[in-house]
Amino acid sequence: MTVKYFYKSLTLPERMDLIGRLFKAAQMGDANELHALIDEDELILARSSLASTADTALHIATLAGKLNFVEELMTLKPELAERLNRDGFSPIHIASANGYTEIVRVLLQRGGEMMSHLRSGDGRTALHFAVITGSIDVVLELITAVPECKNDLTHEGESVFHLAVKNCQFEIVKVLLGKDGAIAIDKVDVNVKNTNNLTALDMSDVPENAISGAEANGNSIRSMLQHAGALRSQDCYTSTCKSYELRSAVMVVAVLIATVTFQSVLSPPGGFNNDYGFQEHSNGMAAVASDLVIFVTLMILNLVGFFSSIAMILMLTSGFPLKNLLRIAVLATSGSFLITVFYIGPTIYNVPFVVAMVMTAIVLLQVVCFIFWLGKRFGDFGSCCGSSVNNSGV
Repeated sequence: MTVKYFYKSLTLPERMDLIGRLFKAAQMGDANELHALIDEDELILARSSLASTADTALHIATLAGKLNFVEELMTLKPELAERLNRDGFSPIHIASANGYTEIVRVLLQRGGEMMSHLRSGDGRTALHFAVITGSIDVVLELITAVPECKNDLTHEGESVFHLAVKNCQFEIVKVLLGKDGAIAIDKVDVNVKNTNNLTALDMSDVPENAISGAEANGNSIRSMLQHAGALRSQDCYTSTCKSYELRSAVMVVAVLIATVTFQSVLSPPGGFNNDYGFQEHSNGMAAVASDLVIFVTLMILNLVGFFSSIAMILMLTSGFPLKNLLRIAVLATSGSFLITVFYIGPTIYNVPFVVAMVMTAIVLLQVVCFIFWLGKRFGDFGSCCGSSVNNSGV
């Protein structure tokens, strides 16, 4: 019969002996010994967390690269993954720095996505450690599992590009930029400034951050960053891609166009009339509807302006936290626009007219989306403004 020892029944030397055996088992990756210790004292993992030691059993097992032991601990006590040791490192920081991809995967799966955002004592995440040490597989694992983690900055405001440049991690830069099909992820903004107001390209100008012999072949970090649209800090203010003011101005213009075009439907030229010369009449029809050609031309122009501006609004707000609610509001407004056009137009022509308008709207929306995709594909408006949206925190 197995005897269970509880907290009050163990003396301090007995508790320390059990904890010492636990740490040795973690170092050796002995899962059988772990379960034997739990049979002796079912609170052993809780006791070890309270012990005045630098590391937990999970820290030790991770540092030793013992995957099976890490899996057992994450099953029994997953909250250990959130603990920082005296040096300010959590298990996922240790695993990332040492290139233990499988352990990183287990910690993410059992501990959740928040593991990728967990910061060390000096403000760095698991991805930052992987970039610094050049652990490419870990970088791929983290970014694939939690794409948002690539935008985390250190306490000094440094992005993954700053860290890669500082530590001459040429291959990491290639991965982050998606060179040679290395990884299919959204591009990381290359023009983030740190607290010293320096971009990654600024830091690549420092001699100790250059890769010897690489510039002669056109493969240096600097040339890669420049090809990806990287700028020096003094140039960022004039860059259209990084201009928050430009994005705001485009949004204002788009909203203004949508408002004006909608208003022209609510208050058409000439106001409203009750006699239009058609076989069917209805109160509320626009006076301009007496001339069908002018009315249709006016409505088509309004439709082009309205739905083009709506498309721009949706694109510029694609990264908003409440984008789904905004999309519902935009669709409701668009529906109201079409119903209003239907109501003020000549009744006898309403059905084919509205159908034609809806089809035109769909075609126009697809054309605008295609143009935006082309811009993004070739790294012009789409890629730059997309990164601007993401890094403005919306």
